[in-house]
Amino acid sequence: MTARTDVGLTVVELVVAIAVMIVMLAGVLGFVRSAPDAFAVQSEVVDMHQRLRIAAESLTRDLITATEIHPCRSQGADADPPGTVKPDTITLRDIQGSSTTYWLKVDERAGTAQLMSYAGGTTLDVPVVDHVAGLRFDYYDDVASLRAVGVTLRVQAAVAALRGPAGLLFARAGTSTNARRWAPDVEIHFVVAPRNLNLDR
Repeated sequence: MTARTDVGLTVVELVVAIAVMIVMLAGVLGFVRSAPDAFAVQSEVVDMHQRLRIAAESLTRDLITATEIHPCRSQGADADPPGTVKPDTITLRDIQGSSTTYWLKVDERAGTAQLMSYAGGTTLDVPVVDHVAGLRFDYYDDVASLRAVGVTLRVQAAVAALRGPAGLLFARAGTSTNARRWAPDVEIHFVVAPRNLNLDR
């Protein structure tokens, strides 16, 4: 008598195999559905870091060579009155006598802000980076003179659909209600000690 060797699946094995396939398919579909959100957020984060790098390089380059620093716009037709102190504006003069003013231009109606630069003379104000959520200059001094300048710069997502409600993560509210589509503001703080500051003292 020969032994019976039926090959096949029992009902229990078939149900377990179908359940495993459903779980795997749900995971794949969830990943595929969230991939566009993740791509949009990551692209925007890369762009924000690029804007921070450009702004930090521009400010550091001019701060490090400054021989004179004013906490306001001290030149041009839109110059501030003497004695003005603005936390988001700085004018830097270098050893050759040329000067550059950096300031935050805010358009409340449009809900946007730009880091602007003015090189003096008849030149126009030029945007350095867009979508700035905050800019502040801090001045560190000792008894005799200014010794360093701190810069705090915050940028936001360019697309309002990638910003959530205003608060800790977002200086300006956006339209997103889905946390998977949030690209929070990015902020940096750095301190520069100008090499040529107070040379005439």
